[in-house]
Amino acid sequence: SRQKIFKKFSKNDPLDTGIKVIGNADSIVVELHIMVTYGMNINAIAASITEKVKYIVEETTGIKVKKVVVKVDGIKE
Repeated sequence: SRQKIFKKFSKNDPLDTGIKVIGNADSIVVELHIMVTYGMNINAIAASITEKVKYIVEETTGIKVKKVVVKVDGIKE
């Protein structure tokens, strides 16, 4: 059920993977922390991640993704 799936994704504290999910079984906000490689187009990466996360979460769980927040924690060479 949607509640079971949501409980697997929802935590009060951010996961070790840099993913935080806030909301309820009807609508969520997903926050992702990423590292990017120097020289990459950060806007394009963030837009791509946002679209993929929204699509996958909504298709697999039926839960509406209100917003995806992509935060860049650092740049690696």
